[in-house]
Amino acid sequence: MRELTGWLSASTADPASFPYQTVVTAVQHFGKAAVPDDLLVLLDKVRGGLAPTADERDPARLMLDRFLGIVLDRWDGQFDAPSYLALALLPMPDLAEPDLGAGWRTHDWLTVHLLADMLVFETTALRHPGHVPLPRQRPSASIVAKRCRLAIRAATPALTRLRLDRPSTDDLLADGAHQLWATITDPLPPACLDAVRYSMLPVDTVHDEWMFIRVLQCFEAAFTLMAVELKAANQVLDRGNARLAAVFLDGAASVLRDARPLFSLIATMQPQAFATFRVHTEGASAIQSRAAKLVEVLCRRPDQQRLDSAAFTSVPDVRQLVVDGHRGFEDIYLESLATGRLDAGQRGRVEQAMAALAEAVEQWRQTHYRLAVRFLGEKPGTGSTSGPEYLAAVRRIPLFRSVPGTTDQPRVCR
Repeated sequence: MRELTGWLSASTADPASFPYQTVVTAVQHFGKAAVPDDLLVLLDKVRGGLAPTADERDPARLMLDRFLGIVLDRWDGQFDAPSYLALALLPMPDLAEPDLGAGWRTHDWLTVHLLADMLVFETTALRHPGHVPLPRQRPSASIVAKRCRLAIRAATPALTRLRLDRPSTDDLLADGAHQLWATITDPLPPACLDAVRYSMLPVDTVHDEWMFIRVLQCFEAAFTLMAVELKAANQVLDRGNARLAAVFLDGAASVLRDARPLFSLIATMQPQAFATFRVHTEGASAIQSRAAKLVEVLCRRPDQQRLDSAAFTSVPDVRQLVVDGHRGFEDIYLESLATGRLDAGQRGRVEQAMAALAEAVEQWRQTHYRLAVRFLGEKPGTGSTSGPEYLAAVRRIPLFRSVPGTTDQPRVCR
């Protein structure tokens, strides 16, 4: 508090020198749901005292604006899934970036960084529990060891693309975790390191929430990269390059396949720990994932009932794209067929890629559903959704309607 009041009383309150770590430490100490009102009042005063910025490209000011909005989300009555996961702070792949390679590099660095941070937290808590926050319901050493192995497995595809060594899991996992952390943080600019550090703003003080947040942030990065690939696929198909469009669809499917080991990681969460912190996540529902809905509309136009559901009314900008006439991949594909722009070979290649992507999404949905049943049973999901019932219904929504072999009924993944 003293550091924050000192910054506020300075003659020039420079956003670049804002004491972020002081605020992050306080949130992690209390949990966002229990942060004292006097701190929130002070932060609201900070926000109100900021002079209007004329330059929206000022990164320090934008960072502070986003951070304050996330920390004060419950105070403002604006708590939701994006603010819970602090997505506005994280360097996600950019849909406006024409270089797909840049999108993959951003995704890979962020994914490895998030998982390495989780590994360091887990192993430090095991060895020196007083040195890290979220002290409640610490897991056993065997659970930590399993999490470390699974996190390294989940990070391996990104590590391979980045040409970074995969830490060994044979000996001391703590050494491997810190080795990975040192390997990835050396080449990263301080702004990226800070963004990840300041994005850990849990609602409670339960140990497992750290892993839960990091895994969900990784999934958001994966869906954002899928959207980058799908946008590129739509553009090239619209220009008549069906074979390249199929390559981009394959890229989107590979992103989701690479992300599936994250489910095994989150399955190590202690059910009682999840039950403890999830009571504070009311209002933050998985259906609010903008990236997941963007993937959906980039594949095809949702049916009107789906478009009018809470899944899309919670992401109004994505919904508006559809209302304004946005065409998904399937729409462009059907137009190409109708106009004779695709020969038999091109059609077969595109349909093969569409089917592979649909299968990857179907498997992801099925695994998500099984995990929800495991942790929630028949309880309502976060954000007053119907939990497993909602996910069961989503499994039956086909990604594409025009491809042989993709139906409204999900196949059971064994």
